[in-house]
Amino acid sequence: MLKLSRKLDYAILALAHLCRAQLEGPVSARSLAERCSVPPAILANILKELTRAGVVRSVRGVRGGYELAAAPGSLSVGDLVRTLEGPTRLVECVALPGEQHEPGTACGLERECAVKLPLQRLHARIQQVLDEMSFDQLLTRVPEGSIP
Repeated sequence: MLKLSRKLDYAILALAHLCRAQLEGPVSARSLAERCSVPPAILANILKELTRAGVVRSVRGVRGGYELAAAPGSLSVGDLVRTLEGPTRLVECVALPGEQHEPGTACGLERECAVKLPLQRLHARIQQVLDEMSFDQLLTRVPEGSIP
């Protein structure tokens, strides 16, 4: 089963709240933690990472807090996954960007594997879907039962 890490899950929740709060201005880390039901210390670390990556920006002052550094339409879920988790792969035989490996070296079964190519295609499709899903699309309400 594929599953998002807890860290990535918390980051998606936090960014979703920041997307919705754009007109309100910066949101404090404490308020964001309460809205997301995320432990404040964990969220603070995630926000630091997102700030270093340029996904959010920190605003100092009495009305300071965090806000998105770009429009929700320009941030993809795939970008966020790579920012927080680094390059990911569905199976060992999928080469990461800049990585090269000889056939048969990724796993002991690669030379005889009947599903290598289909799994590589599936990996590429998953990456494509994550890269095409922007946060404004993620937050668009879809009528129940209409998701293929």
